Order: sequence, then structure tokens, then C-alpha cells
Amino acid sequence: MRRALHARRSGWLVLVVLLAAVAVADARPGHQPQRRAVPAADRPVPAAGAGAGADRADSTDEALPVPPSGVRDPVLELLFTIAENDSLGTWNGAALARYVAASGRRTRLPVGDIVRIARRPATAAEAEVRRGASVSRVWELELSHALRLPLPYAFLGYHPGTLVAARAFVFSEWSLEDQTLHVVVDGRLATFGVTNIRVLRLDTGWFVLDVDAWLDALLGGLLDDYWTSGFVLARHEGRPFEVSLLVNRNGGDDYGEFDLGHDRIVAHPEAVARGLSLLARPWVAPPPGSARVPWRVDADAGAAP
Repeated sequence: MRRALHARRSGWLVLVVLLAAVAVADARPGHQPQRRAVPAADRPVPAAGAGAGADRADSTDEALPVPPSGVRDPVLELLFTIAENDSLGTWNGAALARYVAASGRRTRLPVGDIVRIARRPATAAEAEVRRGASVSRVWELELSHALRLPLPYAFLGYHPGTLVAARAFVFSEWSLEDQTLHVVVDGRLATFGVTNIRVLRLDTGWFVLDVDAWLDALLGGLLDDYWTSGFVLARHEGRPFEVSLLVNRNGGDDYGEFDLGHDRIVAHPEAVARGLSLLARPWVAPPPGSARVPWRVDADAGAAP
């Protein structure tokens, strides 16, 4: 049985969370989501010091009201809007910085390191079909350099380790539409209606959490190093969900939940998150013939995990 405390399995994946929000869109068949303004792709904008408040963000922000979008961090909110409008194109780091400045809210994400984020239709070669679903969109993220930075989210009052990431990433986006999840809760079978489920499989690049050795030793099985296979996005009762799909150094599958509305790690993931992790796991497996293996990276991919 999985432990109740899964906080270490999400949240810390700062850039994974960044991409997670992009796929949470209420695009059910026959439903027209409320459209919000999206900056034009590659529109020239002035630098805005987007990350200026990031180092000052702390737990007091979690008590602030949840924005109407349901996503607290302005960068995640922008990406959420791009997906909700099914916008295609390329957005540069300056566009993200401008949006953050206009929001009046701060972000914990390293906006200054983002060169571009692109969302485009999948090509015929990329439109892999699996269990009745096909890859419909492809996301690309380019950073100015590979990252090795302290985790900006706290766990039990500590910032538990280092986020290590490659410089460039490609994600395949699968749409699983609406589903009814069946999850055992306290010995009883519970059902949850979940809408607009999207799974993003990480095909190129990697994100790793390198946990501080002393904290790893202290918490044992409650905290570990993790490799990201992908994540699943959905809505439950109108609220956006993000669940990270992870692999530990022993090859074991794991998962975690991040609260987009309050910009925080979820210490005790909800049953919905567990159900989404089980549902989405088959779609983050590498495509047939792929040589991609967790914890193995090319020598030129950046700082080794």
C-alpha cells in the first residue's frame, strides 16, 4: 500500500509544474471555455524582471485568495490560458516576463532562464496511437542553459534538495477526454468524475530531484530522488489538477500532486490524484523502439543528474 505522505513526489518539479498547467484546459466536446487574452506569439516585449519576487515567495502566499483562473502562479496561469484557448505558436521569455509584471503577482519559477515555449500540432510521425488515444499536440521548452538550482518549494518546512534539469525538452500531449475514476478510499470504492484529462509524456530532456543526503537519511522511504516520466492534468469539480508521474532510482513508479490554486506541495494527495496516476501511467511509457531509459542521459544533455 502506498504511503499517505507523498509531498516529495511533486511540487519540487518546478519546470514540470510549469508545463503541467499548459495542458489543463476545459475543452470538453460541445463546451466552449471562457477565452482570456493570450499574448501574441513571439511579440516583442520589454524585459520586466519577472523573477524579482520569486526569492521572497513563502508560505504566506498560500493564504491569498485563489485567482479566478484557479492557478496562483502567473506563469502557470498564462500557460493554462494558452492551452485553454488551444493556442498554437511560440512564446519567448520576454512575453512571460511581461505577463508576470502585469499580473501583480510573483512567481517562483526561473522565468529569466526560459528562452521559448512552443505548442504546435503533432506531425503525422508524432501522432502515436495508444489505447485509443493519439498524440494531438507537442510542447517544446528551451532554457538558456541546463539547470541546477535549490528547490524553491518547501517540504515540512525545508527546501529538501536540488532541481537538476536539461536545457531542452519535448513533451507529447495525449487527450484522454473525460473519465470516471474508481478509487478505493478507506476500504470502499469511490467514484470521481474527471474532465479534460491530458497526459504529457517527457520524450526529450529530463527533470530530476536530488534530495539532500541528510534529509533522505532522516525520512527514509518518505523522500527519495526522482526522475520525471511525465504528468497528467485534469479538472475535478472545476478545479485544475496536476499529478507528476515519477521513477525512483530503484526503478519504482511513484506519483505526487501539486496544488495549482495555492502554489504549494500537497502533503497528502487526494484520491483523485491517485486515480489519475494509475490511469495515466501507460501513456508515459516510451514509444516502441525507444532507447530512452530513466536515469540515463546523453553526455551532451547538460549537467548530469
